[in-house]
Order: sequence, then structure tokens, then C-alpha cells
Amino acid sequence: MDVICSTSECVETLYKAAVGAGFPVASAKQSAVAAVWMQRNQTLITHGLDGFHLMLTAVERGPCDLREHIQPDPEGQKVNVDGGSIVDIGPCVLDAVMSDSMKRSVILNHVAGGGLLLGMIAGPIAPPLAGFDLVLAAVPPQSSDQINLTVDEGADRKAVRLGQKTWTVAELQRAAGPVEVDDELWRRACTFAAATYVPSSDESRQGAGAGLTDND
Repeated sequence: MDVICSTSECVETLYKAAVGAGFPVASAKQSAVAAVWMQRNQTLITHGLDGFHLMLTAVERGPCDLREHIQPDPEGQKVNVDGGSIVDIGPCVLDAVMSDSMKRSVILNHVAGGGLLLGMIAGPIAPPLAGFDLVLAAVPPQSSDQINLTVDEGADRKAVRLGQKTWTVAELQRAAGPVEVDDELWRRACTFAAATYVPSSDESRQGAGAGLTDND
């Protein structure tokens, strides 16, 4: 049975789940927004890109030392990643592509939740990659198969290719629907999120609730 909830509730729950697992706040928020954007899109889910599942796979893997997983490329044209979690690796990969015009390819091997990179690139808080074609191929949600992302110059519009089918980002966003989440995935997310809650006590109850002004 699926749980139907608001976009904001899903984002906050996944964000807290990532923070509860020890991920940095900024990476947790970026990943949560990307995951919920993907979860709202039945087209992506049909292709095995279930945002909640990808996010929780990455959260359960836990934070990693980026120096151990991002490998240098002798020719300087690729970003090679081996292992780790997409929650903290994804934002760094995007930074590398944005900051170095030579880098035109990203290869993810055995990265937990690697398919979530699609939501980071094409979702609502994506970096300004206008003028590029974005191709994400071979993204099974659970396996450790290689994921390849190539960034090609000269495109008139931002597009996403999955298998033999290509959509523009605008088309994917128009296909968005309500957020429906498998109840077992929702329970797993709430379990991680609970690590951020403060135990109930007289002291915690004194600080709870709204402030005295509208700006609190």
C-alpha cells in the first residue's frame, strides 16, 4: 500500500533521514529535493528511477570520504567515481562539471543510489547547465552496474535520455503527479529521520512551539 503525502512533507522527511544518518545538511537538502522530484514522476518510476528508493539506498550506505571514491583522470576529461553514496558524491560531481569546462563525462561505479544524480541535474534546483545535452544511461535502481553521464555541447535545450527514449526536462516536469511512496520505504525514511528528534523532557517542552513574533 502506498502513502500519499505532500511534497514538503516528503522533502523534510528525506532531508531529516539523511541528516540523521550523518550527511552534511546542504547535501541532504539537495538530495531530498531531487528524490521527491523524481518520485512525483511516473515516467521515471516506470524506468526504475524511484526517487525514494534511490535516496534511502544512498542514506543507508552512509557518508563517505570523498577522497577515497573520486578518482583522478589523467586526461582531465572525466569525473570517475568508485563506490560511496550519491548524497555526498552527487553535489561534488556537479561542482566538478560546472567548474571545469574540460570535464564532459561522469562515470559512477557502485555508487549507492547513483540514479539520483538525474534529479540533481534535471530537477527544480539543478545547476545552470543551459545549452547542454544531459544523457544518463543504464540506471538500474538496485544493482551496482555502471552509470554513465555525458555532457555534450551544442544542444538547444536541456534533455534527458533513458535507454532509447529522450525527454526534455520541461516534458518530465509536466508529467509530475502526487507523491506516492511505498509504505515500507516511508517507514524506513521515518526511522532515519527520528535520529534528529530531541527526546521529550521539561526542558525541550519549554522551547517548543511558535515564537512571540511572526519572524521567530
